[in-house]
Amino acid sequence: YHLPSEIKMSITPTTVLRSALSGMLARQFDMDVIAENLANVNTAGYKPNRADFQELVVTDAPEDEVNVPFRGVSLGLTRLSVSPGALTPGLSPLELAIEGDGFFAIRTSDGGTAYTRDGRFSRDSQGDLVTGSGQRVIWQGRLPAGAEALHVNPDGTVMAQSSGQWAQVGVIQVHRFANPSGLLNLDQNLLGVSPDSGAAQGGAPGANGYGQIISGAVESSAADLGEEMSDMVIAQRAYGLSLKAFQQADEMIGLAIHLRGG
Repeated sequence: YHLPSEIKMSITPTTVLRSALSGMLARQFDMDVIAENLANVNTAGYKPNRADFQELVVTDAPEDEVNVPFRGVSLGLTRLSVSPGALTPGLSPLELAIEGDGFFAIRTSDGGTAYTRDGRFSRDSQGDLVTGSGQRVIWQGRLPAGAEALHVNPDGTVMAQSSGQWAQVGVIQVHRFANPSGLLNLDQNLLGVSPDSGAAQGGAPGANGYGQIISGAVESSAADLGEEMSDMVIAQRAYGLSLKAFQQADEMIGLAIHLRGG
């Protein structure tokens, strides 16, 4: 019986050695992603990453090119999990959460725009909404000095009370993406746009599928400690199996060299 030429590939100790090596590198990458998720299980609004890999079975690869990317596992990319975290009470009405789809827009220190679900905002001396690291929230309006109370309605309108009267002082939009899993993790719990995510589309909270804003609430991290620990155990075991295959292939090569030399 002969294999069809389109799936014919030689299997040698070197093939196994390099395939096992690619598996070890892939599982190390997986462990790094899981470790980052574990470090952020208590970070408000954090969205965990998931590692993706691709099995490589190349047809008729040249014998002098049996290394990755022709054999084994392709080193992975990460995709963002967009599952929501639980909502918990905040410390002020300016701490905001999004119930549903959407992200807050943030002006970064270099003048660019990033996005986040971490709504632990506060008022700075100029009446702007800022993140915990001092970066400004992108919104339309200004918080008046000396306001007796502040509140953000579910539709994003920002209200301030002065002399017992409530008045609208601004509005906050939320932003959605065609593929939010394609967003990139940046520093300070921010997310960046990528070609995979598509451009941001701003809209009124609570309308046309955009999530509504909850004033005085904070979204917890979406990273689940139990799930991450389970994934870590699986990755460790997979790494161990690849390591064992690597060692056995190494022994086979050593034996072949010894027999040839003898």
